[in-house]
Amino acid sequence: MTSTITKHSRAMAFALLAFGLMFGLVAGSMVLTPNSAFADGDHDHYTGLETIAVENVVVDHELGKRTSKKTVKMWGSGFKPGQEFILMINDGPGAPTDITNYTTPHDKINGVIIANDRGAWATTWKVHRFTRKRSGIGPGDGDVERMRAVSAVDPSNFEVITTAPLAFCRVTDRANATATAASKATATAAAEAAVTEFAGLTKPEAATDATWGLIGPALDAHAAAAKADQAAADTVLSDWKASGVYNHCPN
Repeated sequence: MTSTITKHSRAMAFALLAFGLMFGLVAGSMVLTPNSAFADGDHDHYTGLETIAVENVVVDHELGKRTSKKTVKMWGSGFKPGQEFILMINDGPGAPTDITNYTTPHDKINGVIIANDRGAWATTWKVHRFTRKRSGIGPGDGDVERMRAVSAVDPSNFEVITTAPLAFCRVTDRANATATAASKATATAAAEAAVTEFAGLTKPEAATDATWGLIGPALDAHAAAAKADQAAADTVLSDWKASGVYNHCPN
């Protein structure tokens, strides 16, 4: 099932995309906006059976990282043999973004992906610079995790051929926050256990009163510092559950 999302020429659309990526405001409302739907078979160059499958709907989005090595594998079928198309992430508050040049393999001359003689294709998108906060995938999103769509788009008229969902989730960041909170909790428990254990000890004869008197306060200070670190880590972790869209991402 296909739908129409633009009537602009490709050159004009890319000019608007570049403007939107730099300023994050205008192009999103000018290009790739939903227009009208059409029934399967209305266009000779579509089959109406096109589909996209992704290896993992969840994209590990390491927000703020300059370059990500994370990848998203995609497969398609039901396309007309030789069908040319581009891939776009088109569900963010900023300008829609063409990610075709960040996929492999693809036709580097024309900048398109081409379905084989059976109407199928496969490619891998490297997330690369799209972890940057001003990457073009929803400029201004901040820390919010979002559902988006990857679309196969006809470059001749920017009609969406088919789409698949992608959940942009900060999987690594949240895992690190969880591990940090657990580590801080372990450290706090150990420090408090040391305080309790010391309180039950008797001063050895070889230890001076001055030296023995320093140990208790030092252990208390260490336990207090560990508890403060744990509270800070717990706050970071709890903020994940309170920020933005959360139910589509793994906990």
